[in-house]
This record gives sequence, C-alpha cells and structure tokens, in this order.
Amino acid sequence: MEEIRSSQPSETTQEAQPLVRAALRLDGALIRRMYGGFLTCGAILAAVGGLLLVVWIALSVTGSDAFAFFTGDAQLWVFAVFLVCGLVMAIAVARMRREADKHVRTNLYQFFAEEFVVTTLMEDREIGSSRLRYADCKKIREKKQLFYLTFLSAGVFAVDKKQLTQEECACLRSLFGLSAKKS
Repeated sequence: MEEIRSSQPSETTQEAQPLVRAALRLDGALIRRMYGGFLTCGAILAAVGGLLLVVWIALSVTGSDAFAFFTGDAQLWVFAVFLVCGLVMAIAVARMRREADKHVRTNLYQFFAEEFVVTTLMEDREIGSSRLRYADCKKIREKKQLFYLTFLSAGVFAVDKKQLTQEECACLRSLFGLSAKKS
C-alpha cells in the first residue's frame, strides 16, 4: 500500500456525520484474501511445471519421444518457465504477507455523500489521513468480500464488506455509483 498523504478534512466533512464507517486491518490475512487466487495459480503452475520437467527428464534418459510436440529442447524451456513463473508468483505473495504482518496498519474509513476520509493508524498512532472525492476515482469494483476504490494519485483502497450490514453495503453502492447487487 502506498504512503498516504496527510490532509485536513473539508468543512463539509467536519460538520456532517458520515453515512458509513468502516475499518480494515492491513495485514497478512488481508493479503491472503486479496491474492489467494494468485497464490493458488502460482502453486499450480509450479507443480505442473515441476512435474512435467521430471517426466521430461525421465523420458529423455530412456530415449522416449513422448514429448515430441516441440522440436529440440523447447519443451524443457516451456516446462521450466511454468515452474519459475509459479514459484515467483508464490514467493511474491508470501513476501507481501510477511511484510504486511511486520508493519500492521489499520485504515479507518468515513464515507460522506461526495467524498470519503481514510485515516491510517499504526499501533494506535495516526500516520496519515486523506480526503478523496468519489468523482476523482479512476475505477470502483465490487468483489465478493471487498470494494476496491482505485485512484491514480493515492493507490487502491479496499473496504471489507464482511463487517458492513446489507444497508451499509447498499449505501456504499449508491455512493460509488454501482448497480444494486442481485440477491
């Protein structure tokens, strides 16, 4: 997550009560939730690439042409690329999880009619606060567990839907300009 610029809330946010409040702990468990599919894909790629490499080596030693769908040693390189890509994906997610667990932060969100305020805490100490307008958002996506708000200048903010009521989720969808969720 990028460092958050410190800013003072506008007068309208200081006077008005937030429509929705939310908090999100930025730790290894969140990374696992966000990148779980990436980790699974990496593990599958590594396992398939490793298995195919072992089979290719075994068949090469016996002189079999079972993998003769590429010429020369091209299949060796293809299988090695699968293995390496899978390992890189798995290692990257594991490293992100370790780093997130070293420096656990918490984002506190206050959603207003036209903007939201995010305050980042580390060990109960405020390290930054930003006020962002929904209109400045490049992309807003809703996934099964999280809303993702993407800004060019401030990065990506995730909002955990599990801790929100259905009414709060509906309110956020309305604020974000998303269509109503089909039940």
